[in-house]
Amino acid sequence: MKIGARTLKSGIAIFISLMIPNLLGIPEATVLAGISSVSVIQQSVKRSYDQFLNRITANMLGGLLAVASSYYFGTDFFVIAVTAIILIALLHQFGLDNSIALAAVTLIVIMLNDTDRIVISAIIRVIGTMIGVTCSFLVNRFILPPRYDEVLYKKMVLQTDEIAKLLRSALRKNSQYAKVNHDLDALSENERQMDQLFQYIQDEAVFGSSSKRWLLSSSGDSKFARARMLVIYRQFLRTNKAGVNLINAFHHSEHLFNNFPTELRISIRERLETLITAHEQIILKFSGRIQADNVNFHEYKQELRVKFIDSFLALANSEEYMQGDQYDNSNAVIYLMGRTFKYEEEVQHLNVLVRSYRTFHQETIREIGDEVNLD
Repeated sequence: MKIGARTLKSGIAIFISLMIPNLLGIPEATVLAGISSVSVIQQSVKRSYDQFLNRITANMLGGLLAVASSYYFGTDFFVIAVTAIILIALLHQFGLDNSIALAAVTLIVIMLNDTDRIVISAIIRVIGTMIGVTCSFLVNRFILPPRYDEVLYKKMVLQTDEIAKLLRSALRKNSQYAKVNHDLDALSENERQMDQLFQYIQDEAVFGSSSKRWLLSSSGDSKFARARMLVIYRQFLRTNKAGVNLINAFHHSEHLFNNFPTELRISIRERLETLITAHEQIILKFSGRIQADNVNFHEYKQELRVKFIDSFLALANSEEYMQGDQYDNSNAVIYLMGRTFKYEEEVQHLNVLVRSYRTFHQETIREIGDEVNLD
């Protein structure tokens, strides 16, 4: 059994939410305070803030409907059911679907109370809900705040290592088809997780983060540096995706690549080996382990690039591949060339972004990855 930070924070929020109503002398609000505190703990502070606003809005609307319906139509079960239908429809119309359950509970609890003190009951219940969601939001904001940037950094390093191993294996014709299928599925799942982590980091940037790396300075330059950091993370993801797509291309054209002319296969292998090494070293530069102006060895000289492209096009236009039943092979050659140059483009752009960031924000950021255990 594993108890994560979010689980622990939920317990803390519930405890505080249950204590406050009793300390304020309104024990009737305890139940709703405890229930509402569970629903606001989210993966990011921004999402908690959105839930916080939504829950308060929905429960105030539920309280008002409960009071109005009780005053004009009574509190028999049929009236409660109809009022709940109206509340659900309104919340759905306002885009507050995630708050329907809690608001409906608030409405039912209010309307099942003594009609002689319905207004007081409604106020107490709404206050209880506000206490619960407020406690949850504050706990999520200030206690064990998420550090998704470090998790994403770790995953990016591991993903890059896997891409490098699979690409090198494909280029040297020593990969097993079934095993590579499994590895590609794992890379795709890791991509999905990294995209989600990046979304959380974007959310955190709205409020700022207590992760020490985000606390760059009190000046306006910190916001600019934080924005540039997000751009770099996004480019890391794009570069890794280009690498995975390239592995896919070689994997599904394995039979074709293995029969390329020897000179072209050597040229492709040398070029991709250079790009893979550059990709690995850009991560080291990003973490401060390599100087900002290093890692430029992968730049392609014009005459070599022209020769490389000509070799691909000559093969795609060869008499063998231009026969009617060989068009697919010709297309596959062009596809491999496109994926190769796409990976090159992303690696080069990543290098430019990281070099610029490390040059202009070196004094404002701690060494990335210093606290990340990659074991």
